Amino acid sequence: MPLDHFSLVAPIYDRVFNGVIPSDRLRALLDLPAQGWLLDAGGGTGRVSGALRDQVGGVAVVDYSPGMLAQAGRKNGLAQARARVQRLPSLRAASRASSWWTPSTISTISTAQRANCSACSRRGAGW
Repeated sequence: MPLDHFSLVAPIYDRVFNGVIPSDRLRALLDLPAQGWLLDAGGGTGRVSGALRDQVGGVAVVDYSPGMLAQAGRKNGLAQARARVQRLPSLRAASRASSWWTPSTISTISTAQRANCSACSRRGAGW
């Protein structure tokens, strides 16, 4: 069985990576507030999505590391699910999330793409 290095660092993760979360920018990018759920795919400890909890109906953190999810579970109002994000079914078919966020999604798209990015923020549209 491979070493789960994320579970090893989970207890100190939020203290080590304690930079300022750009919540105002994320709220604008994700078109928050919203009444639906925010899916934090690969969300680890829920450090970032937890900062947006008051802007949505609920937050679901999906991660493969049990240690990271244990830390997310200690935060008020974060639901957790263990899964390999790359194996999740199509969000359009399987989810009713009004918005979803992953670090790789936001960091790999250009500013121009963000304005019309259906992969970053979805509201309504038959969900």
